Amino acid sequence: MQFGLIRASLASVAVMSCLLAGPSSAFGQAVDEPTRPGRNHALIIGVSDYSPRQFSSLPHAEEDATDLADVLTRAGYIVALMTETRAAGDSSLRSLAPKHDFIEDQLDLLLASEDLTERDTVIIALAGHGLKLIEDVDGNEVEHLYFCPADANKRVGGRNDGDALVELPDLTERNRLISVASIIQRLADCKAGQKLLLADICRRVSGDRTDGVTMPRMASMPEGVAAFFSCSEDQIAFESNRIEHGLFFHHVIEGLKGKADAGSQDMPADGTVTLSELHSYVERSVIDDTRANPNEFGGEVQRPELKDNSRGEFPLLELPSLLIGTRPGDLREFTELPGFRMAWIPAGRFMMGSPETEQGRATNENQVEVELTQGFWLGETEVTQAQWRTIMGSEPWKDRGDTREGDRYPAMCVRWEEAVEFCHRLTEQERLAGRLSPRAAYRLPTEAQWEYACRAGGQTAFSFGDDASVLGDYEWFEDNAWNKREMYAHLVGQKLPNGWNLRDMHGNCCEWCLDWYADDLPRGIDPLGPSEGEVRVNRGGSWGVSPRYCRSSVRNKDTPEARFNYLGFRVAAVPVPENFEERRAE
Repeated sequence: MQFGLIRASLASVAVMSCLLAGPSSAFGQAVDEPTRPGRNHALIIGVSDYSPRQFSSLPHAEEDATDLADVLTRAGYIVALMTETRAAGDSSLRSLAPKHDFIEDQLDLLLASEDLTERDTVIIALAGHGLKLIEDVDGNEVEHLYFCPADANKRVGGRNDGDALVELPDLTERNRLISVASIIQRLADCKAGQKLLLADICRRVSGDRTDGVTMPRMASMPEGVAAFFSCSEDQIAFESNRIEHGLFFHHVIEGLKGKADAGSQDMPADGTVTLSELHSYVERSVIDDTRANPNEFGGEVQRPELKDNSRGEFPLLELPSLLIGTRPGDLREFTELPGFRMAWIPAGRFMMGSPETEQGRATNENQVEVELTQGFWLGETEVTQAQWRTIMGSEPWKDRGDTREGDRYPAMCVRWEEAVEFCHRLTEQERLAGRLSPRAAYRLPTEAQWEYACRAGGQTAFSFGDDASVLGDYEWFEDNAWNKREMYAHLVGQKLPNGWNLRDMHGNCCEWCLDWYADDLPRGIDPLGPSEGEVRVNRGGSWGVSPRYCRSSVRNKDTPEARFNYLGFRVAAVPVPENFEERRAE
């Protein structure tokens, strides 16, 4: 059973077309570019609340839709997001409310577009309630699955009074239901080459025994279409207050962020998430999650099901080499290392070194202009002893008598080669776990990256200004450590951060950088020091030096074999060309 489409006004259709496709392309507009590259489109619908209130609220359906839209937008998809929250926040977005007529209009705008080609990908994602109706056809039961928009009505004839639920012969347009089979057929008929339905519509909040509709038997998919359902036949899909998402879409989102491309012996990581990879990851993760939390899900095991009749391999998105921060100093946890947070450092230009007028400067600080073309992440603090032990299993600082030991103290007495090996092992571990793209890596920051991050957008002697009298608020150095007979590196992160949320940049311990040392600072675009040398750069002040040696531009050097109780390191996460170690400044 299919409904006829109910059209909005021409003005509304025009507005929706622009919202869906943006200024460069509208779904309904022909494009005179027969050889244009393929485009990726997504229509994402999330319904948490229903009016009339004949369905229970789904607290996390809108969150599922919004977070999925964010992931796909970052991956280059042209996304139309339909949620009540989005539509209510701006009167110009009223037509993106997830109501029956608006959804039908958006489906038609996308799937009937003459602009679609075989090179294009289309994803339709549904998060909300479903309704299963059974029809008797010549003595055989035929099951029909419907998606429930925000204005869906499950009473007979669309009436609100009485307790009678709708039956298939009584279904009318007043019930405001959308046939899932009709969506699949419209996907099959559209001109895109790759077509996917993501459906989490047989859902129930964990612990709630009402309003769950089990997954019906589904016919095979039309050619060229794949449909990924949140659960298998005669199952119910769950929402989880623990993770604040629907269980299915939570793992879909995590998979699209990169976990589905974690890599294995049979399917190596390559920076692309395919449908088969997503299916494998989501199916395993959802099953494991329900099994691991029997009290939450009543002992039921939810099993997502893929019905795939697409043509060949189905790439969904290319992973960015590195997650982009929302603002300078944005703090994130990417690994499972204890207390390991990283701050986002945006791309930019700056004057590296110190001006001739800066008090206490040295001759190896002559200023040069530097441009860093890619943002990166940098450890909020120095690598700690707990983090080092987790990766390396050793304790080079132990029993020396000139260091303090404890999980939150810096990992000291580490040679340059050992710091590099730590980064290498961390990179391999995180790629294997699916938390790091194969086109990104953990490594030591370059000298230019270190100073740029330390300055946090400023050009003063210290990140906080030129007044050395307040250095003690920011760092451990001579006055509050050495002169207090505390001749050791202190617990990390105890002092104030700079403007980009980095701590201990001016003191506590010096930090290894990637570069070989040269008297002249590296300059230009993404500079790296000389191709060979005898000593490596380290930066930052320490617990035993005066303010002069804690300035942003101060440069230190030691042989790579050095083990000192004032020398540690912090880690950068960067997009790295394969030949980065061999590339040198021009």
